[in-house]
Amino acid sequence: MKTLHSEDAIVQLEALESEFVAEAPQETLWSIYGAPSIEAKLEDMLDTAKKSVLCMAPEQYLDSLRRIAGKGLELSLVIITENKTIKRELEECFHGDNVRVRTLTPAQVASMYTTAKMSNRVSSMPEYREAIAGFDFFNNLILVVDHSEFLYVPPLPGKVYSALHTTSKPLIIGTSLIFGGLQIADLPE
Repeated sequence: MKTLHSEDAIVQLEALESEFVAEAPQETLWSIYGAPSIEAKLEDMLDTAKKSVLCMAPEQYLDSLRRIAGKGLELSLVIITENKTIKRELEECFHGDNVRVRTLTPAQVASMYTTAKMSNRVSSMPEYREAIAGFDFFNNLILVVDHSEFLYVPPLPGKVYSALHTTSKPLIIGTSLIFGGLQIADLPE
């Protein structure tokens, strides 16, 4: 057995220190589990917003969104709700900000998925419609902050929440483009 002397250990340590260690790529998708962890990430992202916020969320996230009122951000909000007064309330809350607010019912969000122009063949498949019917849009959250950070909570039913977080530019740009269409989409009432 070879004995390592302190001088040898120092030489080996110095050699290790000089080796290149790659950082995690920006495209990494991070999984976040549990409502408290998701809330913490949401709050962190909103607190650090400097320019813009794109958000599609149910009413349960409104208190978090209201906290950023008056920061002078460009806001594009789509709120999933049955409450007809939410749009006016948010426009009043964010009156000093550059804000666009749209409200959609869960049925309108589901309609958006089932009437998508992607392919009549796919959207007419019973399995596709069944899958969409199983979504719980009151669990759905899409958040893009400053076109540099993305948080997504899929509309899965149940009380166990999980989310994806990334700084991947392709995902952020794609989401922003889809979100822009959501703001102007002509959805059935």
